[in-house]
Amino acid sequence: MLKRFLLYKKEIMLLLIIFAMFCIFSFFSSYTSENSHFSIKRTTDGYEITLYDETGKKVLSEIYPKEPWVKEVINDVLEIGISTGSPSSYVYFFNNTTAEVSNTYFNPILFGDEYIAYMEDGILILTDIFNRGLLYKEIGGDFSETANPISAIISIEMLDNNTIQLKYYSGLNFDEKLEIIKINN
Repeated sequence: MLKRFLLYKKEIMLLLIIFAMFCIFSFFSSYTSENSHFSIKRTTDGYEITLYDETGKKVLSEIYPKEPWVKEVINDVLEIGISTGSPSSYVYFFNNTTAEVSNTYFNPILFGDEYIAYMEDGILILTDIFNRGLLYKEIGGDFSETANPISAIISIEMLDNNTIQLKYYSGLNFDEKLEIIKINN
């Protein structure tokens, strides 16, 4: 029996290698998460996300090295993000009704139903998600320096179509400040 095993040792090893490769390939290609507006599939290169409009037509397909998250944040608007390490993430938005894809933002805060805020070089930028020209405002201030710059912002609330309430940490002592800001002046 041992002689037979040694005689077929190469063939047995080859079969074991083929079986192992089949298991690995099945594992990487079997992961799929989907709904009618997106699908996420594990590939050998990472994770492929595909976005679909309301008719089911493919709008965008991209591959990420890590698994992205997808969540509905507003009616018909998905947030797609990928973490690059806590607390760092890149996010973009997709409107499956209009098939619009937003710019990619670093650690944005969603406020109102169609606006985001993000920090760029110490400036707080408020804009509409899909850059339709509804809002663009840069706000400078004595925002406290934090590892994640947007974490200096405590809250942003729309009071009416022209006014926001901004609460943030200011200065070295992280003093809480509250400002009422007109956004369309």
